[in-house]
Amino acid sequence: MIDISINKIATLLTGLSVASLSMLHVNVPNAPANGTEIQVRKTIEEFVKAGDNRNLEQMKQVLHAHFRVVANQVMGSTTVNIMTKEQYLALIEEGKLGGDVRTLEILSLEIVNKNASAHVRLKGRALTFDTFYHLVQSEEGHWQLIQDLPFVSKN
Repeated sequence: MIDISINKIATLLTGLSVASLSMLHVNVPNAPANGTEIQVRKTIEEFVKAGDNRNLEQMKQVLHAHFRVVANQVMGSTTVNIMTKEQYLALIEEGKLGGDVRTLEILSLEIVNKNASAHVRLKGRALTFDTFYHLVQSEEGHWQLIQDLPFVSKN
């Protein structure tokens, strides 16, 4: 027969709860940002501003050499379309992308060492983008966007 007191059970459950919480990452939107988080948020803001202003020089700085857009079934399409950095910049230069003033809301942000992932909502005059940005940190410590995975809907 096992004789376990109520106090021992309570101690065990408390220990398990504390251990579980130590493994859980909680993203608190109103918590003070650390230096890395501030840098990632600034990179996202610069990317959005560069697109809205069609600023190619600023855009080139925030995009990684291997940047791509993965557009999965966007605006009624049934296909996945992939756009390279060069194609993306060409569309901005031609005036086919960008040029809108959008509100930016970072819904979540996860940073693991030199990688970051953000769920972002951009709302412009005609379109809303619910997108996932993936960012990488260079050897020099600069954050750059390497992938944009948008879902676009009309307002």
